[in-house]
Amino acid sequence: MPFFGTVPGKCVEQVIGTVPFKEWPAVYVCCSGTFRIEQALTQVLGTWAPIYSNDVSLYSSVLGAWLTGETFDIEFREELSFVDRYVDDFGSRVAAVLVAHEMSRFNRNNDYSRQMFGYYSEHFGTFHAKALEKLGHLRETISIRRYFARDWRVHLDEAIEAGVGIAAFPPFIMGDYEKQYQFLERCVAWPAPSYDMYDPSQLGDIMDRVETSGVPYCILTDQTWPEKRKPMLHYVQGRKKPHFCFSDTPKSSVRHITSNNAPFKYEPVDPWELRPQSVVEVAEAPGDALNYFKDIYLATNIIHTGGLRGYFVLLDGKYAGGIIYADAQRSIGRANARRALYVLSDVAVTGDRRLSKLIAMLATSHDVVRPLSVRLMKRIEWVVTTARSLGPSSMKYRDIYDLETRAYDEEEERHILNYIAQVVPKSPQQIYKQWFRKYASKVQKPARATGTEATPAAD
Repeated sequence: MPFFGTVPGKCVEQVIGTVPFKEWPAVYVCCSGTFRIEQALTQVLGTWAPIYSNDVSLYSSVLGAWLTGETFDIEFREELSFVDRYVDDFGSRVAAVLVAHEMSRFNRNNDYSRQMFGYYSEHFGTFHAKALEKLGHLRETISIRRYFARDWRVHLDEAIEAGVGIAAFPPFIMGDYEKQYQFLERCVAWPAPSYDMYDPSQLGDIMDRVETSGVPYCILTDQTWPEKRKPMLHYVQGRKKPHFCFSDTPKSSVRHITSNNAPFKYEPVDPWELRPQSVVEVAEAPGDALNYFKDIYLATNIIHTGGLRGYFVLLDGKYAGGIIYADAQRSIGRANARRALYVLSDVAVTGDRRLSKLIAMLATSHDVVRPLSVRLMKRIEWVVTTARSLGPSSMKYRDIYDLETRAYDEEEERHILNYIAQVVPKSPQQIYKQWFRKYASKVQKPARATGTEATPAAD
C-alpha cells in the first residue's frame, strides 16, 4: 500500500530545498492530499514540528486523524459493505479506507476493472494487513500538530490571522478532487465537512490577499500571472502538468526542463525485411539528434531529459531505435544503485515484429554499457527503467525484464512500473540473433504492414 501524492516528488524536493521553512513560525498546509509535503517538512523541521494540515477528503482526513491520535465514526456501505468484518478499532478502519481508495480506480465498467475489483475484494484481508503495517510506521515519517477537515480557504484565512506561513497546493481543475474521491464518498459514511466548491480561477484573488497580508507563503499551481508576479520555481517534466511555485522567498530557483533537437536525414528500418543474418550496430549518438528522433516516435507532449550517453540502433545500416542511459539514483529491488544504470529511454521506430523488445534487450548488453562503466568507475550489473502503462504490466518488457515494483499515479491514471534486468555478457549481434529466433521469427506480417511505414512503438 504506497502513500503517493499528486505533486511530483522532484518538485517537492525543489520546494523544500528553496523555501526557508525553518524560518517560519509555523506552517499551515492547505490541501494536504496524501501528506507528501508534510513528510518532506518533517525531515527538515523534525518531529513535533509546528505543522497544521488541512483537507476535506475522507482519504486525507483518516490519515490526519491517525497522525494526530484523533478518531471519528466510519461506516462502510454499498460495494464496501463487506469490509465491516475486517475492522474493529479506528486504526483498522483507516487501513480499510486506504485499501478502498486503491480499489476505487477499478470501479469502472470494463472487464479488466471488474476483474481487479473482484480480486481486491477476494483478497481484502491480505491488502488490509499490509496497509495496517504501513500505518504502523507512518507516524515515524510524518509529524503534524493538528489536522483540520475544512475548506482550505478557511485554513488559509486562519493562518493569515495568526501571522504564520502558508503552504498551499490547491487543485488545478475545478471538481477534480470530488471526482477523484467520489467512490469513497458514496461507499463510506463519515462526518464529512461542508465547503464551497473551489474554482481555480479564484486563485489570483487569493494570491493578492496572501501577498498583502505579509505572511510567508508557498503556493503551487499550474497558473501564471506574468503581469503581476514571477514564479520562484517552474517545474515541468514528462507527461505531468507544469508546476509553478509562488513564494515570498527572494531567492530564485527557477527550474526548466526542456530539450533541444537537431533534425537529420535517416532511413527507418522495415522490420519485415530483417533476416537472421542482419547486422546490428549500436552507435553513440549526440543528444540533440536523439531528441529529434524521440520527438517523432514518442508522444509529442513528453519533454525529454538528457542522460550520460545515448545510442542509435541500426539494423543493416537503417535506423531501428535509440537508447539513452543515466546513472541510477536509487536502488530498485535487487538492483543496487551502486551497480546499476537507468535507461531513460529505449525507443523503436515501430512496434511491428516486436522491434521494441529488441531495443530493450540491447540495453542490457555488456558491450553497450561497458563505456559507461568505465566513465562512472563502477561495475554495472543491472539496468533499470520505468514504464507508464494503462495496464498493470508492460508488454515491451514482459519476459525480458523483471517487474520489481508497481504503483498507480492518480494524476496520470496510469501504472508506474519499475523494471530491472541483469547485464548480460553478450554482444549486440548475439542479442539480435536471440531476439530474432524467439520473437521476430514467430510474428507473421499483417496486412497493414507496408513498406517502411513506421508506427509508434508500444509502451
